[in-house]
Amino acid sequence: MMRFFRPVVLGIIVCVFLSACGGGPLAVQKVTLSRTESGEAVTSFSPTDHIFYAVIELNRIETGLTAKTVWTAVDTTGGQTVEIAQKEFSGLVVNTIKAQVELPRDWPTGKYKLDIYLNGTIAKTVEFTVQ
Repeated sequence: MMRFFRPVVLGIIVCVFLSACGGGPLAVQKVTLSRTESGEAVTSFSPTDHIFYAVIELNRIETGLTAKTVWTAVDTTGGQTVEIAQKEFSGLVVNTIKAQVELPRDWPTGKYKLDIYLNGTIAKTVEFTVQ
């Protein structure tokens, strides 16, 4: 009985791990922008929201991931196509990335975007406004 039981348990563990890792290519499944770390999803911010938060959910668990976020003012009262900030992330086992950008004064109004790179390739762009 034990000879049969061990391979079955090992097989189940491998199947669970492989299903968690997914079979398709790595992708951004969902991006939630918010005014607070665990806040309600928004597509627009106020100039007085000095910190913008983003929670980036991947379509699977990834090992050895390198990621980068780039926040850009696309067309604002403060300028056009101005990179605000970028940050690189790496992790052994990852399926969620948390990012934020902060400005100590009020944000210029207009259009912005957040570019998300996974393993050196752009995976998603999220557009938002400040009004």
